[in-house]
Amino acid sequence: LYIYLCHTECKSDADCKNGGSCSRNVCNCTNGTSGDDCGVISGCDTLNCELINAQCTFDILSKMATCTCRDSNRVYVNNKCMECQCGEHSTSCKFDQQAKKICECKNGYSPRNGTCTDNTITDTRKELMVYSIQREYKQTEVFKIYALPT
Repeated sequence: LYIYLCHTECKSDADCKNGGSCSRNVCNCTNGTSGDDCGVISGCDTLNCELINAQCTFDILSKMATCTCRDSNRVYVNNKCMECQCGEHSTSCKFDQQAKKICECKNGYSPRNGTCTDNTITDTRKELMVYSIQREYKQTEVFKIYALPT
């Protein structure tokens, strides 16, 4: 009695998913994955990613299953897909690989504490700064000051 196992052959590492490698036309899967192309991820069944509109993916660094939000403007944090918001003066909002929010702001605004904030100084603060500069340098010239250094 002969039993043959059918495997999909790989030609290169690119044919193997989730960090698997191709050796002698067979994918060698990393711990936490299996299948002909290493596409089966252990632990996906317990994460229930579909319930929060996410998909189960394999984190090569931690070698564990994780959820990835289907909407690129959201990031998976604490079992939820959190929306990326930088306020009304943002031009874009995205998350980096470490789930840190990156805000891009309209002209005249800068990202501060996760929100696009006005760069200009209030009139009262302008007057105080001009007075301080004039007093320190004994000048009477009026300075235009638009923003404090961040």
